[in-house]
Amino acid sequence: MRKFFSILLLITAFGGISVSAQDSYPVVEVKVSTDKVRVKGKSYYTHVVTEKQTLYSISKAYEVSTDDIIHANPKLHLNKEPLKEGSILLIPVKPSKPAADIPVEQPVAQDSTALKTVPSEMLPEVQETPIDFSQANATLSLLLPFAVDTTANKNYLNFYFGALLAVKELADKGMTIEINAIDSENRQELSDGRRQIAESDIIIGPVSGSDIAQTLRILPDNKYLVSPLDSRTENWAQSDRVILAATSATRQIEDVVDWLAEDMAGGTDTLIVVRETGYKMTFTENTMSSYLSNIPEDRRIDVDYSLSGGLEMNEWFDAHTHLKDSVTRVIAASEHDIFIDDVIRNVYLQNNMKKNTIIYGPAKTKSDEMDRMCDARLHSSVTYHIDYTRPDVIKFVKDFRALYGGEPDNFAFHGYDTAKYFLSIYAKYGDDWAEHLSAFTQSGLQTFFRFEKPHGWEGAVNAGLRRLVYSPGFKVQITDR
Repeated sequence: MRKFFSILLLITAFGGISVSAQDSYPVVEVKVSTDKVRVKGKSYYTHVVTEKQTLYSISKAYEVSTDDIIHANPKLHLNKEPLKEGSILLIPVKPSKPAADIPVEQPVAQDSTALKTVPSEMLPEVQETPIDFSQANATLSLLLPFAVDTTANKNYLNFYFGALLAVKELADKGMTIEINAIDSENRQELSDGRRQIAESDIIIGPVSGSDIAQTLRILPDNKYLVSPLDSRTENWAQSDRVILAATSATRQIEDVVDWLAEDMAGGTDTLIVVRETGYKMTFTENTMSSYLSNIPEDRRIDVDYSLSGGLEMNEWFDAHTHLKDSVTRVIAASEHDIFIDDVIRNVYLQNNMKKNTIIYGPAKTKSDEMDRMCDARLHSSVTYHIDYTRPDVIKFVKDFRALYGGEPDNFAFHGYDTAKYFLSIYAKYGDDWAEHLSAFTQSGLQTFFRFEKPHGWEGAVNAGLRRLVYSPGFKVQITDR
């Protein structure tokens, strides 16, 4: 039985959403503008950036998030370029607090006399034109290890099933796509599919470095490979036409520390860095230590701790954390799940004693004690996270169950997200899609795609992350950045 097959389907998708930015010390005084303009039915302050002002200081002055400012000014690329003195920013006018019986989404009356006209060429584009999928045609090749030693690989089959659900969903919107599914573990099948692969518009896979090298040799110079899952293939993106869909561990650590710097800027909060005693420093610890060096030493306390000293740790926290009049921030410089969970436990205990303590954790945080994470007010930066209350997530789960008779795992979600993103960008930009990766973001069910293409690189890497903020009452705030 031949494993190679193709399916002709109709496909569509939609484009993306917001990003956020990074800021650090110091906080500069910002004079709030009273000048307003109205753009596409929405009201904005016009703010002229002055010397040393940062996105963070401006957002605080106007009481809006940095994400709101970035989204309102897409032409300035604030997610990857610094603010420039003299730039004109649109700052969303913060809605007045609605009455208890009025939804927040209700429009807020505007004072038309306070609005003034600004030349259109000086205003950023606030909302992108929707993608027209009805005229788009594409060929998608999936090169995945569907079987190992004649045994089906459940993970990659689920990835494929998720991708097919994206295709099925997008078919209703008018895009035509041909799908080639090729078992990358079958050398004969790879050889037979060389022509189909080389002629594909979007190629997702292979997974391993050796298979990537082999596939690159048969591709024309204008074709790219999407490495879907393994961030360890990042080195390929530097010198070859490889797009890395998984966010690297370095980026996650960098974001957690940037987050700390943002939250501590301009205040007097203390940071406690907890390291694991008796272990050789890992990649995570070394990388985190490097970034943490940017936080002033007089506001940072380093402590070594072993799991065997749980009670000792609790006593140590008692001596260094405070009541509600100040905040103590904690970060676990480790990549060991058990160690991180124990630090969370100690912070949880402190807050139950009315201390004001917040813990920051990397993606390795895997505690299943929801009450502990919430009461510890865990702040975590992660590559993958699923909000099961989202309507599109609920629909995906139901569709997966109906079609495949089981529950979707992380591979299924990632297959759906990856296929949808790359088909969407191809529908918008055609054969030049790879040149527009940095400008095209998309919030998937599990993954936020925001690509960076460093100068001199032939490929690109996904820098998109999800920030999770746990708070008492089993609440989780999710922000794509």
